Amino acid sequence: MHNRIDQATAADRPDAAKPENGARPQSVAAPEPLLVDLTAAAALLSLSRRTLKRMVAVGELPGVRRVRGRVLVVLAELREWIGRGCPPGKRGRR
Repeated sequence: MHNRIDQATAADRPDAAKPENGARPQSVAAPEPLLVDLTAAAALLSLSRRTLKRMVAVGELPGVRRVRGRVLVVLAELREWIGRGCPPGKRGRR
């Protein structure tokens, strides 16, 4: 005889929580990313990607991280900066 793995799903288990009235379980939203690329950051700021590249070059955009050649922005820092009215940053930082 072959060993068989019980293929019962979580919904088949008697101890599993079942939705009432046969409703489908709600899907869980994906967590918000910690880092976003320049395209997503540009969309949040209603600016072009090129403008953001310039801002990164002169140190005007907060939360910039370089990861394996990609320029990413910490979303929480970007939102905080937007909440403060987008004040000018330190120039000359690279």
